Amino acid sequence: MNPRIILASSALCVLSAQAQNLIVNGDFEAGNTGFSNDYLYSPADMEPAGVYCITNDPGLVHGAWTSFGDHTTGAGLMLVANGDAEPTNVVWRQTVNVSANTAYLFSGWAASAHSFSPGRFFLFVNGDQQGSAVALPGETGLWQNYSVVWSSGASVSALLEIRMLTTEGYGNDFVLDDLSFRRLTDAAPPPALSIQRAAAGDAVELNWPSVTNQLYQVQWAGTL
Repeated sequence: MNPRIILASSALCVLSAQAQNLIVNGDFEAGNTGFSNDYLYSPADMEPAGVYCITNDPGLVHGAWTSFGDHTTGAGLMLVANGDAEPTNVVWRQTVNVSANTAYLFSGWAASAHSFSPGRFFLFVNGDQQGSAVALPGETGLWQNYSVVWSSGASVSALLEIRMLTTEGYGNDFVLDDLSFRRLTDAAPPPALSIQRAAAGDAVELNWPSVTNQLYQVQWAGTL
């Protein structure tokens, strides 16, 4: 018999459906505005390293990049960058106001524009690295979600940054879309999370009763 484990409800964080996205222009539909970075805005020439632009198709701005749509609708805008060789240069940066002693979810979507040397990057809040490196797949145009939970402590503002880890001169090209920074709330009690072994292999299945238009964040620890 396969074991079935019921964990305490604290294994789930609930992100209120009404929680406001504190990031301005996180889907880039307003164009090149609302954020800053250390890259050069260069829509007419995306060949050099360390440049970026806002486009609806990476294949339109660089001959070696794959054509694909944005994450939001498939027809909107996204940030596409030619990875810089300097890892300290920030790809995207924005400061938001936060409440003290509150947990927030920093998340977004990214994809590789070129299959050679897929990009890897870090998320930073107030100068501190959050979580481990995000490694993009080698398959181009495959959108991947990434997220970290950050606790504000005594801070009343958060400097959000995305920095590249890979520094190869060829490849290392990527796109970003649908960036968000939302307050986690305990207004609704987290549901019970059940974990059971999958039918084959070492995989497990996570299940919980969900509510329409409610977002959830799974958290875990190595030991009980």
